[in-house]
Amino acid sequence: MRNIIREFIQKDPFTQAVVALVKVGKTRQFWVEEDLLLAKGNRLYVSRAENLRKKLLHECDDMLWAGHAGWQDKVEKAKVTGLLKLLPVLTRPWESVSMDFITHLPKVGDLEAILVIIDQFSKYVTFIPTTKLCSAELTVQLFFKHVVKLWGVSTSIVSGQW
Repeated sequence: MRNIIREFIQKDPFTQAVVALVKVGKTRQFWVEEDLLLAKGNRLYVSRAENLRKKLLHECDDMLWAGHAGWQDKVEKAKVTGLLKLLPVLTRPWESVSMDFITHLPKVGDLEAILVIIDQFSKYVTFIPTTKLCSAELTVQLFFKHVVKLWGVSTSIVSGQW
């Protein structure tokens, strides 16, 4: 594979120009090692010429030796757990909401989490700052204060907590 990349370094005018800059010390973003062009982070530069990147991705990812062999068999043998239930068609805003927490944020006072409530009809989002250890009771209080008070009671709530 390295030999193929070396060949393309010789063919590709852009890569040749970068190699020339490296040789005269005009760039610090690239360097040459064992006739290969390396970029910051010790990453190997692969030419865009003649779809080389696609070919290498195919070689590394799609071939049997890459570890993807047999995935089709596993999918067929997977246990079917039942049909998904379709969500009802919504007719008005705030009829159905989903909610979840974003946690482990930088602390601001006591607050280090956000309760996110999304109206499934309009996709309107409400962000409510809270503590990381927000109890069910506090979640209900926040929901009533920031949603029910303004928009009314929802008929269904989909929660990320299960």
